[in-house]
Amino acid sequence: MRLAAISMLSVLATVLDFTPVTAFGLSAAPLQGSKCETSASIANHGGNKVVATDRRTFLTFGLTAASIVTSGAFPQAAVADVSDGNALPTGAKEFSRVLKVKADFANIGKRVAENGDEIDSKEWEKISQYLRTVYSAGEDMKVIAKGMYDPEKKKRAAELIKVVQKAAQAGEIPVSQKNAKGFLVIQEKVIAQLDEFFDLLQDVPDEL
Repeated sequence: MRLAAISMLSVLATVLDFTPVTAFGLSAAPLQGSKCETSASIANHGGNKVVATDRRTFLTFGLTAASIVTSGAFPQAAVADVSDGNALPTGAKEFSRVLKVKADFANIGKRVAENGDEIDSKEWEKISQYLRTVYSAGEDMKVIAKGMYDPEKKKRAAELIKVVQKAAQAGEIPVSQKNAKGFLVIQEKVIAQLDEFFDLLQDVPDEL
């Protein structure tokens, strides 16, 4: 079981660290003539590289993933798949997707905050499309929340998920108006809900 947990964390680290960032569902190769190829390209305008996940979030991810596997929360067959290197078990893949959405959406927010006046109609359209990805992350969060044993945490998780999905829908208004400030209000709200959601999963000491 310990080996399975190590194997799982290894696979998850690969997903997080070595998969090209594609915030808008595009390949890593740039789209010719587009100012918004991927979230990585958005975040790196002006040479500023944005770190996808902070250390605390990554530690939360690692500890949560390890505790889930070692506690036997996943079916044995699913754990076997991870040890064989074939796939992530249900719950872990959703977790990695939500982490990626959080990182990508933070990058998009940085782009809009620093260079909102440079964003053209095509790029705003890509941001609009990504809001749908944020909404879909809410469905992944529902899968993750099913594994919560604390009724109060599960209840709070449901509330956070609802806010994330409603905010993603509401974000269409400022995006359609090319309103950078209005979008950032929505973006910051979503990030705050995601941060709290991850805190519900695993408490990591602040000094870490």
